[in-house]
Amino acid sequence: MPRKILVLFLCFILLFLSVSGFSTPVLAEGVTGFRGIKWGDPLPKEGMKLIEKKQYAGKVLSSYKRTGDEIKVGAANVESISYLFWDGRLYSINITCTGSDNQRALLNAFKDRLGFPTQSDNDFYAWIGETTNAYLRYNYSYNLKFDYFMKTEAKLVSDVIAKEMFTWEREQTKKGKNDF
Repeated sequence: MPRKILVLFLCFILLFLSVSGFSTPVLAEGVTGFRGIKWGDPLPKEGMKLIEKKQYAGKVLSSYKRTGDEIKVGAANVESISYLFWDGRLYSINITCTGSDNQRALLNAFKDRLGFPTQSDNDFYAWIGETTNAYLRYNYSYNLKFDYFMKTEAKLVSDVIAKEMFTWEREQTKKGKNDF
C-alpha cells in the first residue's frame, strides 16, 4: 500500500512540474511575417530596394531593404532590416544592431512577441515554432577604439518556405547524382 501512494505521489509531482513551466516553451502563435508582409507573399511592387541577388539551388534568393522602413525594432535602434525572398516569395527577415543597449532591447522585443526562447545560451537564442522560427546571436569583436564591439544578428524565418527550400535542394542534389 505505501508503495502505491509513493508512485501516485511521484506521478503527481511529475505532472505538476510539466504543467508549471518546465515544459518546452512554444513560439507565440500568430507570427506570420513582418511589418505587414506575410511569409510566402510576393515581392511588393513598390517600396523595396534590391541589395543582393544570387542563385540558390537553381532558384533566385534576393535581399531587399524597404524604403521608408523604421530602423527600429521595439526600443532597439537597428542598423539594418533586410527582407529575403526565395523564388519571389518572402522567406526571411534579417535584423542587425550594435551595442549592448540595443542588444538587450532587441532581445526584449523578441521575448515580448515570441515568448521564452526554446533554446538559449550566453550569446544565442532560438524560438522554434510551427510557422516561424527566430534566432538571435551576439558577436563580440575587440578593437583599439573600444574594449569590445558587440554586433547582434537576428533572423525570422518562414518554417514552411525553409522546408520547401530544403526539399527543392535535395531534389536538385538527387538529379546531380545521375551526372556521375
